[in-house]
Amino acid sequence: LLLTEPISFEATNQVQSVENGSGSHTLTCKVTGKPKPRVTWNVRGNIMRSGYDDGKYRVTADGLVIRNITQNDKGAYKCKATQIGEDITDFQDMIIQLRVQRK
Repeated sequence: LLLTEPISFEATNQVQSVENGSGSHTLTCKVTGKPKPRVTWNVRGNIMRSGYDDGKYRVTADGLVIRNITQNDKGAYKCKATQIGEDITDFQDMIIQLRVQRK
């Protein structure tokens, strides 16, 4: 008997804030479920998976690291959790709004 638990974003804030000019900021997307969901990020149409790093964005176990914060970084980021198991295939999206505040 396999126990499955649905995807949950319980511990994720839908609005996150950072100061303009910050060196880096990690957008967090805390996801739970069984089997453990895989997280991908959608940034302005670009899909980013674990291990992605283009110098501006990096995907880590903690979330999406955004480097050299400017006003251009504000807006919507999509965190997508996907569960694939023997008896389950499911996904859920959460939109996280990043606010960039003046120093």
